[in-house]
Amino acid sequence: MKQKDINEILIPILTDTYSLADKVRFELWLEESEKNREEYLAYKRIWEEAGNKTVYDKFDTKSAFNRVVEKSIANNNRIRIKRQWLAFSVGVAASLLILIGITAVIDFNSSSVEQVEVVAPLGERANITLPDGSHIWLNSGSTLRYKTNFGKGNRDVLLIGEAFFKVEKSVTPFIVEANHKLKVKVYGTRFNVMAYPQELSIETTLEEGSVSLTSTENKGVEEFIEPGEMAIYRVGDRSLTVEKTDPKMYSDWIKGRLVLRDESLIRLARRLERRFNIEIKMDESLKDEDFHLRATFIDESLDEILSAIEQVGGLNCSRDGRTVFISRD
Repeated sequence: MKQKDINEILIPILTDTYSLADKVRFELWLEESEKNREEYLAYKRIWEEAGNKTVYDKFDTKSAFNRVVEKSIANNNRIRIKRQWLAFSVGVAASLLILIGITAVIDFNSSSVEQVEVVAPLGERANITLPDGSHIWLNSGSTLRYKTNFGKGNRDVLLIGEAFFKVEKSVTPFIVEANHKLKVKVYGTRFNVMAYPQELSIETTLEEGSVSLTSTENKGVEEFIEPGEMAIYRVGDRSLTVEKTDPKMYSDWIKGRLVLRDESLIRLARRLERRFNIEIKMDESLKDEDFHLRATFIDESLDEILSAIEQVGGLNCSRDGRTVFISRD
């Protein structure tokens, strides 16, 4: 069968726009051979990983699918996806679409396994659904990687940055490797992991379920936490402590909220840099200063947040383009 005919069979199915006749034709084609079934599953996985299922109603689905399939014709049946559209959430504001880089490679004639990489750029957030149905929100400046055989005996992901996970239950554990330093193992739960390279600690906050944590540098120690607890792994001395907390405070960012609870000024600056894609410069004397501001910002602009910082902290904030200067009055 020609590739064009295969496309005509698969497009209505993958884009969920099929008629009864389309469904019958697809099922007959599927039963013809094992090769057809393997081809369908490969296209289905790539289609879902690329995020087309989330946004097909906003685009020409036939053209979008053809862009995926055309890549499989060249280079000995190899599919390469460099960029596709993914949906991302902006909390209580409107849901928008951004272009997020994805790399995925599947070779039908090879047993090699490649990686999928999803990036939420600075100033943006992303959400994706993995092949096992698990849902992940990525905060600004974060990267998530997983292998193309995800769900087939493994559910391992690598996180650099911050993400909120809603993991589907399975006998196969879901493992998050946080910034190459900490492994979080779960079977089905909701939790947040903050693992930016610039931070001195990795924080895991549990909303529901149960998770265990193991340092990649001290594999013999496994720590369990319960809902309403946060595990803090300090990168410098490789220590891990657990404390009670309100987990919603650490996941409200998926709704577009910025929750501030008495943190150091330098850490607040890094959060604002990632959220608004800016650079903040401050006096050296301010970098270790605790900043006592308890507030929740929902859709306030950067200028409004800086104004609040000035009023509460007795500081002076000025802007020059995408650079913010903070100093003591």
